[in-house]
Amino acid sequence: MTPGFPYRLTCPHCGGHKLVASIASGNTFHSTLWSDSKHDYPMLPQPSFIQRCPDCEHYFFYNDGNPVETKDDRFSFDFGELSFEQIDEAYDEIFNCTSDEDNKLQILFLWLFKYNDKYGGRDPNYRSQVCPNSIVERRTGIIGELMTRQADNVLFVAEMYRELGNFERCIELATPLSGGDDFGAEVARMFIEHATVEDTYVFPLY
Repeated sequence: MTPGFPYRLTCPHCGGHKLVASIASGNTFHSTLWSDSKHDYPMLPQPSFIQRCPDCEHYFFYNDGNPVETKDDRFSFDFGELSFEQIDEAYDEIFNCTSDEDNKLQILFLWLFKYNDKYGGRDPNYRSQVCPNSIVERRTGIIGELMTRQADNVLFVAEMYRELGNFERCIELATPLSGGDDFGAEVARMFIEHATVEDTYVFPLY
């Protein structure tokens, strides 16, 4: 991975500035695809879709920050990644303030991915943590919205049922897709295997 010039973002709330890293070149070596559809590219990092202003601490979409390449040779590796707690705050602040359906979908996925980073088994060091009931309720609602928006993606819906603990429904949806030698069939069989042992944690597909 080769770093690129950082981009300067302008906060649409207060006019403050922050620098966000970019890369000049990268690759997909050592990538990991997770069962919740998150794709990790260690050598191809991207700026967070949602950024937090360091001055006013409000959240905004990366593109709304009017990114401008600085030509600054002080390379940065700060891509503005958010913690789970921060994306939970961002959800409250901006989800209902955007009419763009693509933005809404990306917020939902980012929330789910960050939840699974902390509570859903992506990091085994956190597996013993129990999240607050309010977060459990929000997760159920967010997964419900994702399943509605992704209804045609039967494998994804099956995985969401598994993560919610509805193992019978996961198996019911995945079984008709589990025959054959293609990657989708292999994934369906993995979902069935994990659902059979009542495992709700995310896991790597490759």
